[in-house]
Amino acid sequence: MYVIIFLCLVLVIGPLGTIIHETGHLLGALLGKADKAYLRIGIGQRVSKFEMKKVTIEFNRLFFIGGLTSSEKENSSFTKKEGAFIILCGPLANLIVATIIQSISIENLYLSLFMMFNYWLAFINIIPFKTRNRQSDGYQFIKLVFCWKNGDIFNEK
Repeated sequence: MYVIIFLCLVLVIGPLGTIIHETGHLLGALLGKADKAYLRIGIGQRVSKFEMKKVTIEFNRLFFIGGLTSSEKENSSFTKKEGAFIILCGPLANLIVATIIQSISIENLYLSLFMMFNYWLAFINIIPFKTRNRQSDGYQFIKLVFCWKNGDIFNEK
């Protein structure tokens, strides 16, 4: 039973939560009038790629290891407000999904795990932290809000 739960978490719940999170950023970018948006799920060799007008979605072999969304405007950059909105849309998407699942009140182990994982993903991404070259949404938000031209609160150049 524990092996099945573990496999479900790693192979289904984790990737679905990541897709929801990254789709939140993607929708935020499109609402912020991005000219191009790119969503990648997983790492390693590309398994499939979909392109639709402004959006490119890529799934990689190790689909259960994280995700990334990037976006751009061709003739300008995002305002601070648009950037902050895009950053917060990822955790907000997880929070909305988790809240909807909780409000349904169906007693199901896997649905409960999915709900808890989405709450966890929203919470953990709001905490400002940086590891190597990866930054949490909370870190990016704080950096964006408190960034000045000649440096920022994290002393990065």
